[in-house]
Amino acid sequence: ALFFLHMFPVFQRNCKKGLKETDLCDVLDEQKAILLGDKLESIWKKEFSSDKKLHKSLFRMFGFEFVIYGVLQFVNELTLVALLPLAVGEFISYFEEKPTEGSEANAYTYAALIVFCILLNAFVNHSTAMGLMHISMKMAIACSSFIYRKSLTLTHTRLVQVTSGHILNLLSTDVSHLEYGLLVVHYIWISPIQVVVGIYLLYRVIGVAAFLGISLHLLYIPLQSNIFISVRKSPSIV
Repeated sequence: ALFFLHMFPVFQRNCKKGLKETDLCDVLDEQKAILLGDKLESIWKKEFSSDKKLHKSLFRMFGFEFVIYGVLQFVNELTLVALLPLAVGEFISYFEEKPTEGSEANAYTYAALIVFCILLNAFVNHSTAMGLMHISMKMAIACSSFIYRKSLTLTHTRLVQVTSGHILNLLSTDVSHLEYGLLVVHYIWISPIQVVVGIYLLYRVIGVAAFLGISLHLLYIPLQSNIFISVRKSPSIV
């Protein structure tokens, strides 16, 4: 996932004789629409018969993998916020202060810690992004298959209320949002924790002044929201 080594054989075949249809990889069983659609429909009918909400069925189907990648993202982001700045600060202090016995060994330790944090970020970011994109792809396939099946069983009364354009919009636009939303959805709960940890670390270093700097950053959130809402409501914006 980090270096995309699995793509090199494909590039090599393309350079030698060009790609043909037979060179394409077979679809994995876990990615087949019929299997994903059957599983989602089964969960929808059996486990949520009284409260048929799609997000609950999807979480029941993909929730475990989704949570695992969220935990990995949390560990990675917390490491970058807490451990990396401390290591960089201690490493820089070695050059600012007069060297003492054992300080050189500490400097090497902090340098190794900095490299470790950077490598951890690279590996975890690539792995979690690829994993979440895989989950989002399977979600999109399952939802598309499920929507198609439901559209075939609509009664004449429902067909009057639900147009073909609405179904096409669900398949082409709404389902595709899953592929992008899952990549950042974990930051809804990770970001507040990052802010709290960051404020605490800054408070230890510069004191009360840390709250002033963070407050200015937090003020941008409602400001940007109001600007966005104003732009959307403005009649002059096409």
